[in-house]
Amino acid sequence: MRKHRDVSGLSRFPLTWHRSGNAGPHACSSRGHLPPPPPLGSYRRREPEHSVLHQVLRGELESFLARQHDRGRPVPRFVERELRGFLECGILAHGFVRVHCDACGKDRLVAFSCKGRGFCPSCGGRRMADTAAWLLDRVVPFVPVRQWVLTLPFPLRFRMAYDAGLTSDVLRIFLRAVFSSLRRRACRKRAIFRPQGGAVTFVQRFGDALNLNVHFHALVLDGVFEARGRGGFRPAPPPDRLELERVLRRVARRLENSWMRGACWPASWPTTSRCSPAWRTPPSAAGSPPASAPAGACSGSATGSIPRT
Repeated sequence: MRKHRDVSGLSRFPLTWHRSGNAGPHACSSRGHLPPPPPLGSYRRREPEHSVLHQVLRGELESFLARQHDRGRPVPRFVERELRGFLECGILAHGFVRVHCDACGKDRLVAFSCKGRGFCPSCGGRRMADTAAWLLDRVVPFVPVRQWVLTLPFPLRFRMAYDAGLTSDVLRIFLRAVFSSLRRRACRKRAIFRPQGGAVTFVQRFGDALNLNVHFHALVLDGVFEARGRGGFRPAPPPDRLELERVLRRVARRLENSWMRGACWPASWPTTSRCSPAWRTPPSAAGSPPASAPAGACSGSATGSIPRT
């Protein structure tokens, strides 16, 4: 595991390695049009300005921003900042650090990255790999983990896209409902003193079509920890469809109560009656049920396998 973490940590410097002979693995590519890798220890800049995405955005960004402004629908500032940051990512003209090697006496220029979260493929991929390695090595214990996904009605998605506090409130309601389900299922056979659950949640802001779709992906420990006695982890039986419906109804009821108190629904917006029927409908017809699927294996012979959902 430590090997994978070290490699992901080095991903911020786009190095290409090659080792000849049978002493160990070597880097290779199945695309024949790529040039052979450089010698051991050499550095190759990734040159983002030659990518199709960079060329298209560089040529069309200003006209796109101006057109949206003329239509009276300007692009939000944080979106424009993300796009402009991508155009500067990895470009030497926008800043770099010089790296010197005392052994060979050579210098290398490494361009600064934008460290963006939503658009840059390089920074997003590096962040994803580093976060996954950190969770595996330092956070998630070696116990069963299940992924829970919650999607929401369209009006609530649009409100959450610009309200971080509301997003936190909705996530808190969702996790409380999931933890309640875990405690109930884990305590069916025998009582557990003060059962405690755990989860790591990622807030995803877009859907498959790159549309605005704020939803949650939660990695939840598939069981509870006991506070005293023999202690340890107590796995819970997998949830069935009735249990998923129960969790959904609990989330819906708590969200509606929050809307009535004004915490999740501003007074200037329509009443909750336009969204309430969808919450009262069973998951098969509502179109926004929570889904639960076992997470992919992180170790062993099935490392990296994708679960079937």
